Amino acid sequence: MLIVTIVLGAAACLFAILYGLQVSQTRRLMQKLRQLNNEERSQLVTMSFPSKLNQELVIEINRLIHAKEQMARSYQWNEKKFHQGISNISHDMRTPLTAILGYLHMLNQGKVTHQEQANYLRIVEKRARSLHRLIADFYDLSRLDEGEYALESTLIDVNEIGLNLLAEVYDDFEASGFQVEASLPPAAPKVVADANAVHRVIENVLQNAKKHGKNKLLVDSKVESGSIVMSFSNGSEVITKQELSHVFDRSYTTSSSRTNDSTGLGLSICKTLLSQMGHNIKADYAEGIFTITIFWNIESEEYNNEEAKSK
Repeated sequence: MLIVTIVLGAAACLFAILYGLQVSQTRRLMQKLRQLNNEERSQLVTMSFPSKLNQELVIEINRLIHAKEQMARSYQWNEKKFHQGISNISHDMRTPLTAILGYLHMLNQGKVTHQEQANYLRIVEKRARSLHRLIADFYDLSRLDEGEYALESTLIDVNEIGLNLLAEVYDDFEASGFQVEASLPPAAPKVVADANAVHRVIENVLQNAKKHGKNKLLVDSKVESGSIVMSFSNGSEVITKQELSHVFDRSYTTSSSRTNDSTGLGLSICKTLLSQMGHNIKADYAEGIFTITIFWNIESEEYNNEEAKSK
């Protein structure tokens, strides 16, 4: 009887100890959870002698802590990009507006010659067009984000659109000191895309080359691995790997391009439009040459039927 009493007493003591540990661990976990809710940054939860149940709970709490910290870092990064974007937008809008107001003030003074007046009006028109294009870019990006940019998929000859646009800007490129060479075969397969969006994409790439490029522009198109690979290569100042990784970011421009009437939105619009149409784009830089390459997917039903007939 005495032995039974001793055993029961020992068991009761052991139970009390284990219960006390359980209560202590649970309180500690509750404290960590309160810290997690009240602090911006929390340490991972650890326990000296966790039970199996508490160990699983600790793992889940630590996963929650990791997720919270990742969300906080992501929020801070997005907040930084947002403020930088606002700063860039303000700069891009202020620059042409300041020029327009300045030249209009000089014109209103009535102290300029007819030649100066004509020159000032040309500058005002150029800056006004720049501002209009900037506002249009912001509007289009907003529509793309909201899914309100209507895209009508049809079979499009992207090389024909490229040739027509290149013909329109050829004289402007030559006047800016570019040597232009193009190879856009007229018999290339058609791709499934929206005609207006294709026009916008190629136009933006050409504008980007004219604004930031120099010396030469090489435009090439070839069929390769189920795609029309269309490349635009131009002479360029040195572009670092970091700058290259951001060329499709919104409102991103190098510091030097900020003096070159740049909005930093053109290539971002290109990437968004191409992605929504099922195509792709990338940027490369090597030995003074900057290249934008568009991959137009030609795996359309018509193309597949034509391939089958040729075989």
